[in-house]
Amino acid sequence: MIERLNHAERLDFLALRLVCNGAEGFALDNPCSDLHGGFGLMLHAHFPDIYQALYGAQADSGSVRPYVLKPGRALFQSTVAADVFSIELILYGQATCHAPRCVEALRRLGENGITHARHRFSVQRVDRLGPSGPSEAGLVAAGGGLPALIPTTARSVLTAAPAAAAWRIHLETPLAIKHGNALLKMGLNARIFFERLIGRAQLLATQQGGAPLLDAETKRGLLDQASRIQLAADATQWVAASRYSVRQRQYTEFGGLMGDFELHDVTPHLAAWLAMAPWLHVGSKTSFGLGACQLTPLAAGA
Repeated sequence: MIERLNHAERLDFLALRLVCNGAEGFALDNPCSDLHGGFGLMLHAHFPDIYQALYGAQADSGSVRPYVLKPGRALFQSTVAADVFSIELILYGQATCHAPRCVEALRRLGENGITHARHRFSVQRVDRLGPSGPSEAGLVAAGGGLPALIPTTARSVLTAAPAAAAWRIHLETPLAIKHGNALLKMGLNARIFFERLIGRAQLLATQQGGAPLLDAETKRGLLDQASRIQLAADATQWVAASRYSVRQRQYTEFGGLMGDFELHDVTPHLAAWLAMAPWLHVGSKTSFGLGACQLTPLAAGA
């Protein structure tokens, strides 16, 4: 089924990790929201064309943005001066060509400072993240630039995925999935998980023009397979959170499911798509870094 992908390059991605340290200690109220908002401000002020390409006109709830900006784990705690923390940026499809200016926007955010309190930081280096591990992409401190980087192909991830029949999934940031017009706070199952994962891939690819990534028959076949997967050892729970939206002038739901669960009897085709989950993220509000997950293949009988 992987060979049936239409224009798989629309799902190619470039994943970067910016290694930073703070000029002073600080604590962010909502690291995902604060970082996302500051990134948007810097793009709007210095690179309006990139702002339009990434933020664009979100005409309906079915639109997705072609990037993920995720604060590293250390930003969810209080930092002290010179503490090292990271920021992860993933760009998809045509947006991968904007990597140098996106990194520059984050460097300028460090100079400007996050939030009204102006928490400043400096970017020390940029690592490229890929299926085989991190590698240094370049320096941006002291006027250094980011070299041109070739995206990781989605097809290479899909075709090289381990064909394990059992997987443990760790939800690193809140997984916000809507089911029946309401956020799913319990009762996650394999079909819903794969439906949202494949659906996100479809939207990312389709919004870059042309036919959907998968035809209706192929997608239906994958979801039929997902219906037969067992979701076992479910240790997920709902974590409540909220975010103040300046545009809407109100607090909005920002929570999701967190924890671990296992999938058993996973077919090779779905194992391939599962391998894309850490790079795509799953659910809604993914541009804020929500829906991040880590995968562990389990040995037979484990």
